[in-house]
Amino acid sequence: MTCLTPAVRKPFDLRHIAALIAFGLAVPTQASNEPPADPMQQGDMALPGEQVAIETRLLRAAEFAGEDDPAFTIAQRMASQGVSAVAVAVMRGGETHWQGFYGADSGGPDTLFQAASMSKAVASVGIAALARERGFSLDADIMPALAGLLDPRAVNPGGVKVTLRGLLSHTNGASVSGFPGYAEGETVPTTLGVVLGAGGSNTGPVIIDPAQIGTFNYSGGGYTLAQLWAETVSGESFAALMDRLVLRPIGMAHSSFALQPPAADVARAQDGFDGPVPGGWNSYPESAAAGLWTTPADYGRFAHALMRAAKGDGSAGIDPAVAAEVLRVVEDDYGLGVSVVDVGGKGELRFSHSGGNRGYRTQFNAYPARDEAIVVLTNAPGGWTVLGDIMRTAMRAYGWPHEPREVKTRFALSGDALARLAGDYVEQGKAEVAVSFSVDGADLIGRTPNGYTFRMVPVGPERFVDPDEGGEITIRREEGRTVMDSYGSIFVKSDE
Repeated sequence: MTCLTPAVRKPFDLRHIAALIAFGLAVPTQASNEPPADPMQQGDMALPGEQVAIETRLLRAAEFAGEDDPAFTIAQRMASQGVSAVAVAVMRGGETHWQGFYGADSGGPDTLFQAASMSKAVASVGIAALARERGFSLDADIMPALAGLLDPRAVNPGGVKVTLRGLLSHTNGASVSGFPGYAEGETVPTTLGVVLGAGGSNTGPVIIDPAQIGTFNYSGGGYTLAQLWAETVSGESFAALMDRLVLRPIGMAHSSFALQPPAADVARAQDGFDGPVPGGWNSYPESAAAGLWTTPADYGRFAHALMRAAKGDGSAGIDPAVAAEVLRVVEDDYGLGVSVVDVGGKGELRFSHSGGNRGYRTQFNAYPARDEAIVVLTNAPGGWTVLGDIMRTAMRAYGWPHEPREVKTRFALSGDALARLAGDYVEQGKAEVAVSFSVDGADLIGRTPNGYTFRMVPVGPERFVDPDEGGEITIRREEGRTVMDSYGSIFVKSDE
């Protein structure tokens, strides 16, 4: 499914145990003891020091008092997560500071990835540019333009004003948070079909809930309704419209909102250790929400153009008036298609978004005061962990403002206490084993039925933390049972 939360609000959350099972995420059981290969030279050219730090000393989400960080390399992290393609681009002053391509399927500078929900930022610029081109206010009601296509009583039963600003900021009460996409051979609905939940759509209809007006409620469905408006008033396909208004003006020569990739060089999506996604990827007719094909350098050009336009540069390929609307916060640190955050409350803004389509996990961060940005694209569910490590390490290597890393204190549980917690756990009310724990030294190692493993370090008599994602679980005795609580999801030990 497409990513359900923008990146900056909670950039590197633990996908708790239930999500680990649902999406097949994994974290390594230990760092490799083999020293990383020396990356300081690439041919005859010395690599930037920041690149060397990122490639050889990735930082996990949590650090432990009195303990040294393990020295993970990108290659080691990818191997532990079942990720076969990672592409990174760092922009500085409008130029590509460096690019890196890692893994057997990473290709090179022209290799395409799905941007997933990072598409929303680019789509918001295009839709806002169309509105400006047509003299249409972002705060005007779009429903009259769609009167011939939609039954307003079905889509908008409350009869509220539906605006582009509301839809693109997730504050107009639209339903359908994300989309699973369409596998090879499946019927792909039109934009109208997605909005109506008809014509082969695998999601329900988009409905405006008046009770949610003004509240941040992440909705890819709202973006699809805005996409329908854009296609209707322009008479163009969304791909053609975005190419005309955004991609070509910026110089994103390799990028496209077409349903299928515009070139054969594609980093094919993986279902982690379960193998490749059939056909190489799912298709997303919900183009504005999730359908952009791009490269890290192309997306870096977009981030740079948006930063320049926000400073009033009319030659950036984006109208400064459009950039101002996109980066103006509407609600909950979110503008139009981007999170906009004063990191650490020090007056320096970062705008950002993450994304997750089937197999693809992506994120970009941009720092307008420094004219610097980073884009990370990956091709497997475990990419969340890899890109989280890369982003976290890059923030420190470049001195970008960032949230402090969590410092935990290890709690010494006896071997007998750990042994009592080991075993199979089932989700409450279900019979299938969801996760199994075994003891590894002073820690627990979790394993899901499909073979994914993750480490949990004790930080209290009942509390355990995942050092890679920073999230916690509790395992306690309750009414004669051993119970695990993972962010409200309850699991019980099956052999008691």
